[in-house]
Amino acid sequence: MSTSPSTLDRFRMGPLVAMDHWQKEKATMDLNRGPFHGALDFIRNKAISERHFLEQHGHPRLNYARSRVELEQPEEMLELLDKYLKLTPAMVPPSTPDDIDASTLWHPDLHLDNIFIDPNTLQVTSVIDWQSTTAAPLFYQCGVPKMVRHREPVSLDLSNWPKRCDNYEDLGQDEKDYTEKMHRSEHLHQYYLRITRRDNPRHWTALQLHNELRVQPFKIVQQVWENNTIFFLRRALMRIAANWERLYPGAGPCPASFSEEDFSLFNREVEKREFVSDTLNLIQKNYGLNPDGTVEPNKYNEIQTELKRLKAVCLEAAENKEERFNVERLWPYQDTVDRASLAT
Repeated sequence: MSTSPSTLDRFRMGPLVAMDHWQKEKATMDLNRGPFHGALDFIRNKAISERHFLEQHGHPRLNYARSRVELEQPEEMLELLDKYLKLTPAMVPPSTPDDIDASTLWHPDLHLDNIFIDPNTLQVTSVIDWQSTTAAPLFYQCGVPKMVRHREPVSLDLSNWPKRCDNYEDLGQDEKDYTEKMHRSEHLHQYYLRITRRDNPRHWTALQLHNELRVQPFKIVQQVWENNTIFFLRRALMRIAANWERLYPGAGPCPASFSEEDFSLFNREVEKREFVSDTLNLIQKNYGLNPDGTVEPNKYNEIQTELKRLKAVCLEAAENKEERFNVERLWPYQDTVDRASLAT
């Protein structure tokens, strides 16, 4: 599937300037950064570029979520990239009159500090920080900006506005404050969706057809090796394979399969990854951290102190050296100093 000739003549994808195409060694590599001819060409190139990078710069390394001694090999990632390329047809969105796979300029970091508004007219006067902007298929970029995005999933059924919980009046003051904060957040998120449905039908169509199964591999394929998280790419591709017939009906048997060894590698990490996920959820809920770890400047020192206290509690609760090691190595939001000390 590709964009229409008229669209490609008007606006093509690339060359890309997003960070995942230029970080570290990639900055000096002769990688294909576009232009690309349609969505399939675009998402396939992600894996092809990553393969070139690994072939030149991939080295065995420890993955503490799996083992303290067994090295993770670049060949594992290369095998996953082969599977990714076989599964790409299922990652392409269905064709629509709105042309949601057409190339679209999308601001990657839209938040209040990047938007200037005239205080008298309340009109937007400028938007800054475009340096990593990408022209890519709308289907893969669509979403709700983080400045109005609710922490929990919000339904696209806009028939009713969000309501507070039934027992709101029985809650303690702290619980009321938290509930009120979440209610305002969900309300703002839904308001954005309503405005999008009214004023930007193409984006609304993309949001309705957005399928995390399709887009997750594309989003992470150029990050997981450097972030030591190929577990998530393996999981995303397993889900594509398991849903192949639904995502790509009429195409015959799934062209990629996973062996018992693949599932074994996956299962060895699940428990430790769940510890990280549970810890992140606890931190984000109790301390108000955004998913990307950002906090309000005036709360930074307070939250940092609380996170150190929580980590100390988890270390104290560890029942053996293995659990203590996992807390040290896998604790989220570690700063550079902590990571350097852990490497010694």
